[in-house]
Amino acid sequence: MLLGNTLFINANHPEATGAAVISDRNYLMIKENSQSAQRIRIDIALKDIRSNWISLFFKFNLVSNVDLERISEIVSSKEINTIFLDNSMFGNFAANLKTQYPSIRIITFFHNVEQSYFRELIKVSKKLYHYFTLALVRRAEKQAACYSNFTITLNRRDADEIKHLYNRQVELILPTSFVDDYQIEQSNPPSTDDKLILLFVGSYFPPNIFGIEWFIEKVMPIVKRNIVVFVVGNGFELHKPKKATRAVNFIGKVDSIQQFYNKADLVIAPIFHGSGMKTKVAEALMYNRPIIGTNESFEGYDVNISQIGFRCNTPAEFANAIESFQRDKLSGIRDVFLKNYTFEATLEKFTNFLKAGYE
Repeated sequence: MLLGNTLFINANHPEATGAAVISDRNYLMIKENSQSAQRIRIDIALKDIRSNWISLFFKFNLVSNVDLERISEIVSSKEINTIFLDNSMFGNFAANLKTQYPSIRIITFFHNVEQSYFRELIKVSKKLYHYFTLALVRRAEKQAACYSNFTITLNRRDADEIKHLYNRQVELILPTSFVDDYQIEQSNPPSTDDKLILLFVGSYFPPNIFGIEWFIEKVMPIVKRNIVVFVVGNGFELHKPKKATRAVNFIGKVDSIQQFYNKADLVIAPIFHGSGMKTKVAEALMYNRPIIGTNESFEGYDVNISQIGFRCNTPAEFANAIESFQRDKLSGIRDVFLKNYTFEATLEKFTNFLKAGYE
């Protein structure tokens, strides 16, 4: 196979997050193109500062010395040909392994431009320690850009940002995609009563928290239509909104997301900060639901937004879209997913890229 024996290294993600979905997608693509593939999950050193203080504060590495040694041993003993780093914060792996094994091929996948992501995160979190994290991230990403044979991003914006920050030309843009698990026999048409059901999907982290709080505070008071909002995603079951309202239900973690998409008339994505692509948009397309999203939400999606929903960036725009929405006016939403954002579509693009670069 094109990649030979491949070691796939990804960060430990909470379940059912966008990053976890894309990591799983990437691993499936690697398996399809490798003679053998081994997957290793690594904790970023920041998750356990007490154990990794030497790596963090003296060596300025986001990877622990223990993990560096463990991965080096695997590369040697398993005769690894290709390393797939599923996180640009693993730049220290790239630098260390390329120095030890100059002939090894390293591919780094940028879920985000992490430097840009943490700059945006600081705007929302207001936490001083994130400035130190930003310095570590900048160093790690620079190493990833320097020592990788190939780099991959989710969208053109990130590719341009990497070129600007690290003077590295990205070799492949590979958008978000999903293994299609839509169960049409379980799908129900949205309700036909007067109440409009809105769905917000996202894990509990600052840009999502900011987005839904913004929607509750700025948009809901000016919407005259009868609406109810369901908020689904790991961690939100514990959220205490700044402005309580009976019209918003914080569900949090769920076993099956499709039941909530089935009930929803509209998916809302009031996201203003971040990098990469928002997987919740592709997921909504898969489940055949229209979306109201911001410029940030739709970043990287090469589609006619009017075909799948509404682009809104102000409270008035969100409110007007909700007021004017008609259930039967949007069609072909799932067709957009099937054409552009299935696993098969991105697998073909990835395989063709490898054939061009490796043969």
